[in-house]
Amino acid sequence: LRKSDSGWEALTYAQARLRAREFASWLVGRGFKKGQTAALLAEGSPEWIICELGLLSAGLISVPLSIKLLSEEIPFRVDHSGASLFLTTRHQIDKVLAALSGISSKPLVVLIDDESTILDKACQTAGYPRDKAMLLGEALAEGGAALSAAGGKRAAELDAVAATISEEDVATISYTSGTTGDPKGIMLTHRNYHSNCHDGVELFGDIYHYSTLIILPLDHSFAHTVGIYAGLVCGLALYFVD
Repeated sequence: LRKSDSGWEALTYAQARLRAREFASWLVGRGFKKGQTAALLAEGSPEWIICELGLLSAGLISVPLSIKLLSEEIPFRVDHSGASLFLTTRHQIDKVLAALSGISSKPLVVLIDDESTILDKACQTAGYPRDKAMLLGEALAEGGAALSAAGGKRAAELDAVAATISEEDVATISYTSGTTGDPKGIMLTHRNYHSNCHDGVELFGDIYHYSTLIILPLDHSFAHTVGIYAGLVCGLALYFVD
């Protein structure tokens, strides 16, 4: 659930799964392949979950980055991880585009807030190619149309990708702080997360269908483990702070 001016806005697990598959469908349609990396620098929100689960559903590797990073700290992580896609929010877009404008490879940027005016202005200010930036809503619409097309070809493609993912495949690359040198990219596999989140559930006991307030930054592997993925195992209601 997300806090808005009108109160808490809910998204069901079924709705999140559908949107994640729509995003995965868009990724496949745009030619992204299993094993490619995508950076995700954003505050915690249902859209954050949709984006990461969509990346994993298409076989991509998520590279979650801290919103506290300075603009000059972003390019190393993008280049080092080889990210060809960068997802961010309206609060971070100016910093992100300023950072990406200075590197030779220009990742495709997706603004997960559907605010085209903000994206237009940010691209103009940073001198970032507007054709290398788009809205999440546009991606979901494009991916959803392909999923619902007659014949079910795109759904079959996603199922085929899922069938090839093994427990030893990398799910995320989490970067250390880099306070004593260049940051290190820690590769965590699907098995790492599966094992750790199930151990966490066993430790916490009968927490099925509880509600949890997530205040940890979602780029942390611990937030992934005890927040996102344990939540999926237990069917928790996830509340994201403002």
